[in-house]
Amino acid sequence: LASLPAGAPVAKTTPSAEGAERGLGKPSAQHQKSAQASGDLASLPAGLEGKPSALCRAIWKEAILREEQSPHYAEFNHELTSLPSEHPNIVLHVGKAAGASMHNAFETRGLMKVFDWLHVHPASPEHLRNKQVIVVPLRDPIDRTISAFRFLKTEVKKEKNKARLTGDNGTQRGFFNCFPSVDAFAVSLDKNTLCGQRARYALTDPEVFRGHLNKGICFYVGGLLEDFRRNQVRAIRSSHFTDDINRLMKQFHKEPFRDDQLQVFHNNSKASISASLSPEGRRKLEHFLRHEYYAFHELLSMDPTIKVA
Repeated sequence: LASLPAGAPVAKTTPSAEGAERGLGKPSAQHQKSAQASGDLASLPAGLEGKPSALCRAIWKEAILREEQSPHYAEFNHELTSLPSEHPNIVLHVGKAAGASMHNAFETRGLMKVFDWLHVHPASPEHLRNKQVIVVPLRDPIDRTISAFRFLKTEVKKEKNKARLTGDNGTQRGFFNCFPSVDAFAVSLDKNTLCGQRARYALTDPEVFRGHLNKGICFYVGGLLEDFRRNQVRAIRSSHFTDDINRLMKQFHKEPFRDDQLQVFHNNSKASISASLSPEGRRKLEHFLRHEYYAFHELLSMDPTIKVA
């Protein structure tokens, strides 16, 4: 997948740079210079430039391809794939969009008895077959990316499958050597350097583990948005969480929640890394997330219970 927005070149990764990517240390100036000088620059495939919808579909297709060809580990996939389908409805849990809080709300009101739950795996047409209601938690793509970046920085030790995959002392060491802050990450997105390449791939390529950073809306549903129009889509916006959850509770004849009854999970606001963005960083991040904004607005437009200004 040549997963770069229009006009953004990518430097060829040298063998030494690959070692740095595995967390063996900070890429040296020599490594970055050799990456820049390789002359092997890749841009978007023909037809993708300027088309966020096409890039969104390409990201999903790549995720599905890798899903089909990768081994499935029982301890990691248990209760996350939603296959075989058991229930008439499904939640497509996009990470860092209040999905864990939503899961708790569903359990509290007994809705898990009628919903499948898909997380950290892309949705396939099989997941949607005969589904009545599709629920997707949504968050502004920039805010979701910042949260995913900070979550990746916070090492998770209690979950065996994430040991040393998060934090800055394991496999992410090279990544965080490049990006000591969210703004450094955002400003690097259009740079023709090894760090710039890492930044771009972190938003679009599911091959390298970056937690939820490279698993946005397009990863989950980028190639299925047209299919969604045959179903009832319900968006749960993190910015309107109580209102949207209660609208869903009403549809399923469940008691609504008060604000103080809804618990917040996976709050990484105290992560030891700056989340502020400079005007330049925000501008670049918005540009490189335009495929995510496309999917975000498409899903919002499919929910008739939400009035979009």
